[in-house]
Amino acid sequence: MADGMRMFFELLLTRVEGKEFDLRQVIGEGDDVVLVGCMGFEVRKTGRGIDTVLALHTAVRDGRITGRASAGSGSWRPPCGRA
Repeated sequence: MADGMRMFFELLLTRVEGKEFDLRQVIGEGDDVVLVGCMGFEVRKTGRGIDTVLALHTAVRDGRITGRASAGSGSWRPPCGRA
């Protein structure tokens, strides 16, 4: 499954161009850190925009990222997108 996801994102990145990365909130407790924000992309072939939210969880110890990051999104959406 991990190889399939890696292949998906490698292919996706050949088709879109990053336009926005807006980190809205950093939440930390102990070694756990969650980053919440927005990302925007443009599809190279069509010029259409894609806006999405991100929630990234990782572990930090002694100022270094020590855990694998996991990302996700759900129905909650911070205010994101192009004006």
